[in-house]
Amino acid sequence: MTTTSDTDSENVGLVDLLGALVMFPAVLAHELTHAAVAWPWIEATRPLDLVDRLVPPRLELNYPAGTPVVVVVVANLAPTMVGALLTPFVVPWAFGLEVPLMTYVFGAWALYTWPSADDLAVLSALF
Repeated sequence: MTTTSDTDSENVGLVDLLGALVMFPAVLAHELTHAAVAWPWIEATRPLDLVDRLVPPRLELNYPAGTPVVVVVVANLAPTMVGALLTPFVVPWAFGLEVPLMTYVFGAWALYTWPSADDLAVLSALF
């Protein structure tokens, strides 16, 4: 049996880097959707204050005390709701593309639409 040491988990291989670069646009769009919906309520003076990690992109949204729960829920589910609303447009359009590009579009759309573990963790903490 092989074990992974701490140094192994810190080493990023070429495949990991390429995967992060390929998924970067979809994950960035996912995170920016959260920020756009939550912007009026979050505690940030400029967009760069939100950046928690760049690859893969992750934003940290801090809500002040008294923020309505519905705002937090909608902001956390915003990419999922937007992705679901775009389904009738994305699916027919993607089927008209060449197979490799169609595969990328569906993968990017799924990455954008699917709620992340952080999105669901916030929701489970609220309910």
